[in-house]
Amino acid sequence: MRVEIAGAGIIGLSIAWRLAQAGYQVVVRDAGRVAGESSWAGAGMLTPAGEFHEDSRWTQVAVQSLAEYGEFVEELTLATGVPIDFRVCGTMELAFNDAEKEALDQPRPDGIYMEELTVSGARYFAPIPTSGVRAARWFPNEAVVDPRNVCEALVAACGKLGVEIRENDRVERCEGPTVIASGAWASQIEGLNGAPRAFPVKGHLLGYHCKKESLPPIVRHGHHYALQRENGFTIFGSDEQRDVWDKEVEPERVEALKAAALMLLPRLLNRDPDLVWAGLRPGSGIGEPVVEKVEGKDLWLAYGHFRNGILMANTTARMITESVVATLGKG
Repeated sequence: MRVEIAGAGIIGLSIAWRLAQAGYQVVVRDAGRVAGESSWAGAGMLTPAGEFHEDSRWTQVAVQSLAEYGEFVEELTLATGVPIDFRVCGTMELAFNDAEKEALDQPRPDGIYMEELTVSGARYFAPIPTSGVRAARWFPNEAVVDPRNVCEALVAACGKLGVEIRENDRVERCEGPTVIASGAWASQIEGLNGAPRAFPVKGHLLGYHCKKESLPPIVRHGHHYALQRENGFTIFGSDEQRDVWDKEVEPERVEALKAAALMLLPRLLNRDPDLVWAGLRPGSGIGEPVVEKVEGKDLWLAYGHFRNGILMANTTARMITESVVATLGKG
């Protein structure tokens, strides 16, 4: 049985792989190039503690997704031989005043594990400021992954199972069993009346070529963060502009991020970035991911993951695949 997927980002490709494993004939169509939007632009943080502050269904999905990510990467690597830069490196979160420290010490949802870390201990692990840090907390289970590696592996895994991937082939309307995984563009597809609105949230990122292992953990302060790839490439982000469609780099926003980077990691990021780019995160009108079947139709929705699409890709794929199998039977 054939299932069509609109969107060839990390969510759409993960769903395609799992559906193909379940025996379906899968066609993935994308208006642009494979993994060319938020999956290409994303930094690759796997950090539920920075995104979820209250217990909810999606908090638990995020915690589960993090716990399973190593197996997901291992399965992809074994299936394709494509190397994936994935590391459980932990996150160090900093507070610079008493109000931030109080917020940092609020109770965390179930499954999010936090340890107290002295400021002097924090300086041992990362080149944070020598003064001004009020408190540091450690989230040992959090991780980073290069989403471009994951998407490369997913394309290879899909190819081995006969999935057809069509670039520059926009889905205009839903015909036959379809999964909508087109991120911020989902609402532009005909036939989704009543579904939560999809929209873009623009964000800028800075990239620095640094010495390998010069930043072992993720370092976070509020909505700003820094993480490092295995080769030393260090990414700092990010800002948010809701309902902005262009991806042009805005100098004033870059300057604001540079100042934040200098404050957070003054010994490491004390120069102009080597690369600057912007991407569009997929937001949703209900403020959480939209992963569900449309009642009365062979139509599934998988969009609106905002900053957590890379983290939740495999879990979302499993949820959609289980629903498709329950509705259509085995492929």
